[in-house]
Amino acid sequence: MSSNSYFFRAVKDSRFTLLVGWLLGALTNIFPLYSVISFAVLAAGIFIFVYVDNRKELKKISITDEEAKSLAMPVSGAINAASKTNMNLLVSGKTIEIACHPNVNAAVRPDNVGWDPKDIEIEHTDLEFEAEELINRAGGLIDAEPPNGRKFCLISTPFITAESSHLKLTLKETDFFTIETIKSWLENNQDLADAYGHVSPEKNRIPSSLCLHFIIRLSDGEILLMKRAKGMSYYENKWSASGEEQISESDLKTEHPIDTLFKRAIGEEMLHLGDIENFPEHIQSIEKHIKYMRLYSVGTEWPLYNPALFGIIQLKDDRNSLCESLIARKFGSEYSGQEDREGVFYTINNDQAYELLSSEKTIAKALFNDTEEVIESDSLHPTARYRIFRLLRTLRRNKLVKHNKKIQRPA
Repeated sequence: MSSNSYFFRAVKDSRFTLLVGWLLGALTNIFPLYSVISFAVLAAGIFIFVYVDNRKELKKISITDEEAKSLAMPVSGAINAASKTNMNLLVSGKTIEIACHPNVNAAVRPDNVGWDPKDIEIEHTDLEFEAEELINRAGGLIDAEPPNGRKFCLISTPFITAESSHLKLTLKETDFFTIETIKSWLENNQDLADAYGHVSPEKNRIPSSLCLHFIIRLSDGEILLMKRAKGMSYYENKWSASGEEQISESDLKTEHPIDTLFKRAIGEEMLHLGDIENFPEHIQSIEKHIKYMRLYSVGTEWPLYNPALFGIIQLKDDRNSLCESLIARKFGSEYSGQEDREGVFYTINNDQAYELLSSEKTIAKALFNDTEEVIESDSLHPTARYRIFRLLRTLRRNKLVKHNKKIQRPA
């Protein structure tokens, strides 16, 4: 920032403006000369103080590329996977961002960052994702827990530019048994996962189920984290920020599939108002809680090479009103639909979210009581770091890093 910028910032500061007003008042009312001189000296002193103070503040909120990378903390395996594309891709933790809205780093209001879910186009083909070779190598389909539902793979990287930001997602079909068979086999053959998997969906030979990874923020600024339940097929006992939901056949039948996916996700996992397919009237009850929903990006989760959508659900509720609504529904004040109890919810504020990324741990508070629990970054869901990082970049912009010093990492 130039010296002129510092000067004008100091001039506009309310403390300086107030004293200038006093000085003008003294002149207008023809106060004695010594009063005018005293006010002038005082105003000059305050101006100097404000000028120096603003320079210090700028240093405190500045952020370097190295510090941003430190907060994102990409793992080496994900970096190597991203490098195969020969593209400049953001990597945070185990998440590789393959497409994002052009304004994710721009100085726009948080409710305008990213895409409105209603504007996202879905092209659903009837073609089946080819996985016969991997099924054969795995020894045939396993007897996974039924039902064997239809799943939908993202098969192409969305083409996004500053001039053309429209998001179109192209999907092919697979099924739950196929995904579980190959996932189980690759867990014991990770080297083959890197051989068959690719960051770019059009080159990825591993079947997947397109999933929304969303973060929930309350009206008081608290961020919801979910400690995933023991026994979950994916990442049991890990901390998610805040939940994940796979796109379903019922979502694709609606006018705005991704908008429906967002609402069904929070309805089932948080608000006890799911099962939209059988109870469409639940949509209105869900919408009452939502201030806005935005989709930030499309990414790939390494080492599963599972494409995912990443976004935010900003609620109108604060902690107390949300708890009151959920408790009331348990007592039957409003019919509750399908509830996916995938874990237990806690909250952290923005400073604690920053602390989790920078210092590797923080303290979370339980949603329904006053108990606290320490969260360490190595216990996070693989995409949780990226979701928190992307949210903080949206909310704070250049104020993300609060002090300009190198962040120390444990050995």
